[in-house]
Amino acid sequence: MRIHLITVCYNSEQTLGDTIKSVKSQLDCDFLYHAQDGQSKDGTVALLEREGVNFVSEQDAGLYDALNKAVANAGSQDIIGFIHADDVLASPDALKAVQVCFKEHPNADAVYGDLEYWNEDLSKKVRTWKSGKQASFAIGWMPPHPALYIKKSVFDKVGLFRLDMGSAADFEWMLRAIHIHKIKLHYLPKTLVKMRVGGMSNANLAARKSGLKYDLKAWEVNTGKKNYLAVLLKKLRKIPQYF
Repeated sequence: MRIHLITVCYNSEQTLGDTIKSVKSQLDCDFLYHAQDGQSKDGTVALLEREGVNFVSEQDAGLYDALNKAVANAGSQDIIGFIHADDVLASPDALKAVQVCFKEHPNADAVYGDLEYWNEDLSKKVRTWKSGKQASFAIGWMPPHPALYIKKSVFDKVGLFRLDMGSAADFEWMLRAIHIHKIKLHYLPKTLVKMRVGGMSNANLAARKSGLKYDLKAWEVNTGKKNYLAVLLKKLRKIPQYF
């Protein structure tokens, strides 16, 4: 099965080069790389053209709308993965490891690994998200979305990202797919992604409050009630990642 790797970008000239370099370094893997650009105003499009990346540049309604557009255009037999324009694949065998894992576990709907947070210039690791074996979302567990690779058939079954969930749209999708629809996961104990610290859900106190609100909304739209304990435990699970 081919991996369809997607990068959504908008005015990402400063970091996108690192992302592309990490993708081009991948060895012994059948994959297609696609960038979904939101009509950047800086040098992003020129960079994509210069690097020979397959891309579309068109207006969108934000990150998750762009992701939906890219997912919809993927092949029906593809495995979907996301590498954001601030992030890099952790090693040259990251995609190969994912592909091998799917071959060894053909019944898996998705494969997930670990993720590391790094500082802005990728010179110092800040924390490590070791996913571990699958547990319940009700106790705060979830896989890191950038280290999650999903069969396209799962999106066809459970739907795309909701655009009314703010920065928690990826959490809501995973809650819907994994907790509600019970898709089959397999854990790959390997760091797949290095992510720069920050992101729109942690930009400032207001963003954190908004993220909390949308986490609760994700539970409400999927189960009929806000699960305050699960959301609290989800936050507390981050603490050990610093040690």
